Amino acid sequence: MAKYEYIPKMEAFRRVDARGKPLFVNITEAQRIVSLLDLGYSMTDIQSKITLTNPKGTGTTVRSFVKNYLDGNIELPTDAPAPTRVFESMTDNDRLNELEERVSRLEEQYNNVILKNGKKPITEKVKSWLQ
Repeated sequence: MAKYEYIPKMEAFRRVDARGKPLFVNITEAQRIVSLLDLGYSMTDIQSKITLTNPKGTGTTVRSFVKNYLDGNIELPTDAPAPTRVFESMTDNDRLNELEERVSRLEEQYNNVILKNGKKPITEKVKSWLQ
């Protein structure tokens, strides 16, 4: 089977080899589908609970997404931007919280890389300079 990747501009999952039609499921809907799967919902329950925002998405799209996810062809990216419709409806507070979370994740990854190299993290150096 072919692997799928998330394309933020399309807000859809497309096959890596660019064959066939994309699965028009945005990242928020994909995460919700995966959450429902993890909770043990059946395919028909998931289809009834999910309403795709893209008019090109159908019930078949949800089935194809679930099948490919369960087969290991789809991996959800952790750093994908919010879909356009979701972003427009977000409040400033939500946007700030999202930004803080992303920066915290980046700082954690950066500090882990620095610690693996045996060097002092930059944040500790800055703290020592300010004292």
